[in-house]
Amino acid sequence: MFREYILKIINKPINNIKSSQTLYEALFTAINMDLAYKKSIYKNQAFDLAKEIIESQLVDGGFDIGYNFSFGKNMSKKNSVESTTPEILSIFALIEFYDVYHEDFVIQSILKGIDWIKCNSYLIENHSYAIPYAPNSFYEVHISNGVSFAVATLTYYMKVFNDFSVKHLCDGMFHYLRNELIVKENIGYWNYFEKKLIKDNYYIKIDNYHIAQQLYYHMYVDKLYRNNDNKEIIDLVSRYLKNELKKNIAVPYIVADGKCSKDIHTWGYCALLLCALEWSDQNLIDEIKRLIMEKMWNGSHFIPIIQENGIVVDASYYPRSDAWVLHSLSGYLCISNKDDLKVKNAVDYGLNRLSSSGYIGCENHVLTFRKKLFNKVVNIVKKY
Repeated sequence: MFREYILKIINKPINNIKSSQTLYEALFTAINMDLAYKKSIYKNQAFDLAKEIIESQLVDGGFDIGYNFSFGKNMSKKNSVESTTPEILSIFALIEFYDVYHEDFVIQSILKGIDWIKCNSYLIENHSYAIPYAPNSFYEVHISNGVSFAVATLTYYMKVFNDFSVKHLCDGMFHYLRNELIVKENIGYWNYFEKKLIKDNYYIKIDNYHIAQQLYYHMYVDKLYRNNDNKEIIDLVSRYLKNELKKNIAVPYIVADGKCSKDIHTWGYCALLLCALEWSDQNLIDEIKRLIMEKMWNGSHFIPIIQENGIVVDASYYPRSDAWVLHSLSGYLCISNKDDLKVKNAVDYGLNRLSSSGYIGCENHVLTFRKKLFNKVVNIVKKY
């Protein structure tokens, strides 16, 4: 009990956070709902969100997540506000907005974002290109998932705007990501950190939810641009995730040192639904959707953290977490079953709640002074 009390204090969420992830995931949701139901309420929200994203773009063309967080051993943003690579999905969302609505007011922002990727990408070797996770703080890549989001954005841009000047970057990033896969018996996955770092046990970690997020975007852009490295990535990683889903539909978040984490984080788990939709695997679609709606939906929001058996770990409302789930479920409605009224009502309620809150709320991933101090104490204790 005392341990739980201490952890509750250490991990206390921070309020008044407006995350770029909330905005772009909400935009994906609004677009999907408009495509599925052709109602002006969704189109209007999509336009409002596109404008919000443009207003949030930093001078350098990138986007800030909205808070500081840890992404490696003693690694976090060195500036309170700075662009990080995963947030370039803001540009992916604007490209999709342009692809659907053909509105020119988003073009300048898109071009600035593409320039940000170009400026921060670099040649490694053997025609491989990569981009650092947080280019303003660390100048070399150490986490691969940002590269997946960057190459997906570049590829979508190349297709929609017919600009093949970025083709070498697309091909180079796909090549890098294929080489980063750990392949065993025709199954492939990414270690969360670069393979070259796994000599240090700290950096040995399989993050299944980020893998699912990455795979979804690789499959999405494969329909737009064919690349052999990307084809291999899709085949190998799809086998890995399908194998994990076969073992347990409640796929664990993290696998480290042979041990699986017990808590299911809703914001990440829902990416498996997007993958199942791309696979057109109706059984998996139904199973994942059922778990989300039966175990995570509480009538007002999606419970952000549960255990495999459905026991609630954290019942708080986090706008960013909800937005990720809404995106996945809107994809389900748009692609698989728009007549599922329970899901539609949940998505409608969730979108309205996000909008009425101004996309602002509590966030549980913020790296606070309390967390920094606690981590230092833990590291000192481990040495003795």
